[in-house]
Amino acid sequence: MSLIEASYFDGESSKAHSVTLEILGDRLELRGEDLQLSLGKKALRMEPSVGEAGGVLHLEAGGEIHGLSLEESKILECWIGGTSPEHLARFFEGKLRYVALSILLALGVLWAGIFYGLPQLSLWVAKQAPASVRLAMDSETLEILDRLYLKESTLSLSRQEEIKRGLERFCAVNECGAHQLLFRSSPVLGANAFALAGEVIILSDELVEKSEHDEEIIAVLAHEIGHLKESHALRMLLQTLGTGVLISVGVGDVGAFADLAAGIPALLLQRGYSREMEREADAFALEGLKRAGIAPRRLAEILLRLDQGDEIPSILLTHPPTKERIEPFLEARP
Repeated sequence: MSLIEASYFDGESSKAHSVTLEILGDRLELRGEDLQLSLGKKALRMEPSVGEAGGVLHLEAGGEIHGLSLEESKILECWIGGTSPEHLARFFEGKLRYVALSILLALGVLWAGIFYGLPQLSLWVAKQAPASVRLAMDSETLEILDRLYLKESTLSLSRQEEIKRGLERFCAVNECGAHQLLFRSSPVLGANAFALAGEVIILSDELVEKSEHDEEIIAVLAHEIGHLKESHALRMLLQTLGTGVLISVGVGDVGAFADLAAGIPALLLQRGYSREMEREADAFALEGLKRAGIAPRRLAEILLRLDQGDEIPSILLTHPPTKERIEPFLEARP
């Protein structure tokens, strides 16, 4: 092999030293002014070339060899040998079919993670989350919601207590679990009811005003308690954040996770539960209303009334569509 001219950096300063390289048997001879090294293959690591640019030769002692041509880099790579991840990556990057297969594989893993892995993981995490964490999330989220979207309820205390007693009667014959009903007014959100990630259910004055019977309100709250019991809000929050993290990692922008976390309150308001989650909450409400002696059609009646309004509340931003959801409630008997 002919001599290779290159630049040597000792790792201690930015000064480049002109050197020559020569392969003699199983040794690489490096010579320069006041410098002479004889290096074995194990003391060398070749960083693969990228495109038409030559690679960088790393010395075990900490120095580096730069200024290699593409052809010279290939000669050194072949001589040193090895199957480091960098070399494998370079090999696959040079084959179009492998690049295409890698992209398809990555998309497949991402798709499986989002639609299968994350739901199962979020279910497990939600079930393991201690009550203190859930309450802390509710407290912080409620503080932001009160500042941005919600106002103090204008319902009289006697009216609030009346609704709470109705919910207590429902829960007396159903396993509602830990819950806290809060009343708020919200011109922005309108007629609405939604559960947070822990134990809090928000009921808007506007929804109370739209109701024609207190049993309609209890029916809506029964549906929200169904979401609480199955930790739907927390699970959807975890899935949404998890999806964002997976995509961020996939595109190399992990820092975007901070932006996702900052949007938690908005996620809780804008989320649409999955079809399975809606069925679970509806099933709890349907059986619970029958057990409490409340006509299941009460939920269908208020959903239809809200669906015909100008604004669609979050309890309707779901799948399946309202007409499909209310059929079991219209057909059931208490």
